[in-house]
Amino acid sequence: MRGNPAEASTIQVIYFSDLPQADLNELYEQLSASFRNVIMQPREYGVQAAWEWALPAAVVIYIIGKPILDGFLQEIGAGASRSLRTALGKMFTKVKQRNIRWVSRSEVERELAKIEGEKKRHLEEDKPHWVPSAGRPASVLSIVVELENTYSSAKFVFLHELDESALLKALESLSAAVARAAAEARSWQKKMKNDPTFRGIRPITYVYSLDLSSWVQMFPSKSIKRDWQRTH
Repeated sequence: MRGNPAEASTIQVIYFSDLPQADLNELYEQLSASFRNVIMQPREYGVQAAWEWALPAAVVIYIIGKPILDGFLQEIGAGASRSLRTALGKMFTKVKQRNIRWVSRSEVERELAKIEGEKKRHLEEDKPHWVPSAGRPASVLSIVVELENTYSSAKFVFLHELDESALLKALESLSAAVARAAAEARSWQKKMKNDPTFRGIRPITYVYSLDLSSWVQMFPSKSIKRDWQRTH
């Protein structure tokens, strides 16, 4: 299920190491049918770094190079064959059902105390005990792309709350969202061209909104942009 790391990678699929490989097999097969050098890389739980820190996801597809990005967007677009889009949908559903959650240590400790309390009370009453679940559901999928002619990348986050219909709309509108992200990055690059310390925005982060049925920019926020404008 792995590409050869010695070859120049074009698409990397980074996933939580405890996800069953069966959840990802069809996606890997469809990606490999269309693109060379697809690399699957498990990732341990822990501190997220670099572009992974904001809204970390159970599965991250990292796309390197404009030709590969163009091909990927064409494959998942509205007028394309449904094979890759279907594989993404199946993977999304399977991983979503795993109900992966992000929790802090204090949340874990609180939930363990609740579990022990419930177990004790229900054992005394001779009833099944209820085990609460801690934390918020993790994002299921993120797609990270390099933006042409910029120092920046963009990250598109598919939240746990998306249903099949919303996921399809999010994938079909991804091409337009990438174009907007590239325009945003070029605009900032132009504004900051006289600042030798500026190395781009990594990443510009978007989340697909169920309420708006569109991609919404989450980072950099308007307040961060105002701060940058005041100091440059």
